Amino acid sequence: MIASPPTPSAASPTRPPLRFHDEVQEPLHRLPFIGRQHGEVKFWDVPATGGYVGGNLTGDALARLFLETLRQQPDAATPGAWLGWVALGWMHHVFDMVGVKPDLDPESRLNTLRGQVVGFTSVLSDVLREALRNPNTSLAPVDEQECLQQANEGLETRTAKPAIIRMAGARSGRRQSRRSKPAGE
Repeated sequence: MIASPPTPSAASPTRPPLRFHDEVQEPLHRLPFIGRQHGEVKFWDVPATGGYVGGNLTGDALARLFLETLRQQPDAATPGAWLGWVALGWMHHVFDMVGVKPDLDPESRLNTLRGQVVGFTSVLSDVLREALRNPNTSLAPVDEQECLQQANEGLETRTAKPAIIRMAGARSGRRQSRRSKPAGE
């Protein structure tokens, strides 16, 4: 098991909460999980904080924002590559967490895997884009600010569990109980 070094929390002074990047022209780059470091775009710039429950909550919110952006930008120049770039961002995030310096040789096993990931996700991204063009595709309306709040709540262990319980209740249309009821009640 790989132990990761402690990461500053989303609310700490060293890591501001996720935010939209409205100052950027490229639609994908406006999303809260995209960042910049030393002039390079990071396609997954999200702290690894909040535990599994928080990660699930954050990932859910960021996926809905991604899909909404993909739906709003059906004719953007490169949407077929968007999901691949995000997947590569996850890979690079893991490399950073474990201190691995990727082999940049284009024929290396790592770059073969990167190519496989991009090829695989490009097909999925194109299918998603086409599905989102169909007005009959079921995708609940997205409240961007609510998703942003949910993503940031997931980054904090203390807010993640109450937030995921609240979200589950909202999605099911009923209030969630913290204790389970015996069968037959």
